[in-house]
Amino acid sequence: MNKKQIRHIVHSFYKKLKKRLTLISPGFDTEAIHQYRVQYKKLRAFLRLLSVQNKKGKVKIHKKLNNIYRCTGALRDLQLLEEKLSLLSFPTDRSLQIFMNIIRVEIKKIKKQFALTAKKKIITLASNKTVNDLPRNCTYTHFKKFAAQNWDEINGVISLHQFNDRQIHTVRKNLKDLSYNLKYFKRSTTSILSPGNWNTSSIRSIETLMVELGNFQDNVKAIDLLTRLNTAYGAAKSYQLWQKVLLAWQREKQHRRQIVVHLLKQAVV
Repeated sequence: MNKKQIRHIVHSFYKKLKKRLTLISPGFDTEAIHQYRVQYKKLRAFLRLLSVQNKKGKVKIHKKLNNIYRCTGALRDLQLLEEKLSLLSFPTDRSLQIFMNIIRVEIKKIKKQFALTAKKKIITLASNKTVNDLPRNCTYTHFKKFAAQNWDEINGVISLHQFNDRQIHTVRKNLKDLSYNLKYFKRSTTSILSPGNWNTSSIRSIETLMVELGNFQDNVKAIDLLTRLNTAYGAAKSYQLWQKVLLAWQREKQHRRQIVVHLLKQAVV
């Protein structure tokens, strides 16, 4: 890719981000938020690829756009927590209703923050900054270097045989960065997805692995958020109830961790 092609791709990303941003408010639909964040992650992955050989240094997204991303992340986490709690077997329990109200208060706060942060002109500002930092080209050689770095991180995690939350997140991040950028180098699909010690069957099951990694990450966030809100609002009267919920979710998390670890171990020859 030459600089003109790179600029076109970047402008396309920001155009889609602008459209996705306008679809979030006023409804704050969970899917609209999700699509905005996916688009942001694809842009971020592409800029990480460009940064591999950029003499100007890392190509970054403007910090104000990062703030919107974090804001939408906090909002989506709360929405998913609300949805997960609504599936509990005691929907009329007073403690649950009180906690649901707490979540709605938190959601309302973030919506106000979003309204102050998410301005259309921020997209244009961010786009201009990114374009100014772009490299002259991005070749297949650069992509192979980028892919090698990603696989090194993934295989490094697997070789440790620890698989804590952070390490599993590292695997997911690197796999996403690879999958998002493959389309720009279609001829490389076979070689990039055959990183030496990964067997053929594991390559075919990467989609399954990605789904399970996403499910695990959702579980982690739900537990962390429930714990934080429970502590912040001092829900002492419902302590036993929430301990019961947390215990059930931790068991679910452990089960999902076992699935992920099994898939990763199967992947390596």
